[in-house]
Amino acid sequence: MIEARYKLIDDIVRRRVKRTSVVRQELSESLDKAFLHPIAGPIISALLLISLFSLIFALNTGFPINVILSQIGLEEQASFIEEHSISGIMGYIFDWISSQASKIPAPEWALSLLTDGIIAGLSGVLSFLPLIFLVFVLLGALQDTGILARVAVSFDRFLRPFGLSGKSVFPAMIGFGCNVPAVMATRALDDDRERASLAMSVPFIPCQARLIVLIALSSAAFSSPLAKSSFLMFIFFLSIVVFLLSAKIVQVYVLKVRWKPELLLEIPPYHVPSLRVIWWYTRVNTMHFLRKAGAIIFPMVIIFWFLLHIGPAGYTTDYSSSIGAIIGRYISLITSPIGLSDWRASLALLSGFLAKEGVLGTINTITGSEDPVAAIRSILGPAEIVSLSVMMNFYLPCMATAAVLLKELRSAKYLLLVIVYELLVAYLLAFFSYQIFALLFS
Repeated sequence: MIEARYKLIDDIVRRRVKRTSVVRQELSESLDKAFLHPIAGPIISALLLISLFSLIFALNTGFPINVILSQIGLEEQASFIEEHSISGIMGYIFDWISSQASKIPAPEWALSLLTDGIIAGLSGVLSFLPLIFLVFVLLGALQDTGILARVAVSFDRFLRPFGLSGKSVFPAMIGFGCNVPAVMATRALDDDRERASLAMSVPFIPCQARLIVLIALSSAAFSSPLAKSSFLMFIFFLSIVVFLLSAKIVQVYVLKVRWKPELLLEIPPYHVPSLRVIWWYTRVNTMHFLRKAGAIIFPMVIIFWFLLHIGPAGYTTDYSSSIGAIIGRYISLITSPIGLSDWRASLALLSGFLAKEGVLGTINTITGSEDPVAAIRSILGPAEIVSLSVMMNFYLPCMATAAVLLKELRSAKYLLLVIVYELLVAYLLAFFSYQIFALLFS
């Protein structure tokens, strides 16, 4: 009977387990000397991750290639790359669907609800899919080759003082593309407390959407290319510092963790990744996002449409008389100390809860300008623009991130804590930024 059991096990393994060839011992040892070196390892790992994620971001939105081309004066080529990126193509598809839907014979309010509400809501959900899909393809490939474990070991020494292990570097790197898959990627961590602290702090990492808004805002605030670049670098540096400090604060004061996490993982041999494994890993995580986050993003977009198009007298196309404008004026009472007394700026911040691109879209829509830089300058001065940039960058990234945080943390209390904490940090940083730059620009 025992022999029959082992024969059955061997038969199952022979039919179900795929064996792959590993890298030669000499090459494996050479790679480990590089990846596991205390000084060269983190540098090599950082360059590898930056290169791979830059490739994904370039495919999705054209960044950073479009920015580089724009800085050297090749505006047409930069626009071409943006328009033909995955995000650009999806935007074109939804614009075409919206234009076709607007031809339906129906009342104006119904067409607006269909195009600016329902179709925009679907676009808000589906626009995340290409980036999330590509990110998990990359993570699956790195994990299946054995490289992921080496990168985690190389970064462990740097992250330990902040209460994080080397595995935390992957969600942090993903966050520069999108905070939604970054929060989802915290599942790879073994310690639940480290996982929770990382999920609650990783939204401080500036994503691509925030970068787009920051570029427009910095262009409106500064005329010098050096000043624009310096301001963006300062925002990114400050974001990383706040992210690391917040992870430590959450662990010590919220989760009551007083010890540093240990990195315990198996270092597998290098081998060729399995496409079947990568596809399974990517499909499961992408569909999980679509089911959970989409259930929140879509209805929130519809709600925001009602805020902008419904006023005390009913349906309106004048945003200044909408419920959203009324809410914006009340919010401006709170944001006045940071220089944002104009209700249009306050309403733009509110729209940023749905998606950070909504900050520019709302300002453009309200001012009636197609040029975001001109629209921003028409309602705000340089110091106010700096304040808006800081506030926009540090409060909760978007509703999709909130939805994923709720799912991953499994606690509405923790989600509320994250929202309040990030609003407080954003408000304080914006207040001091406004005071400093108001003196500089006076």
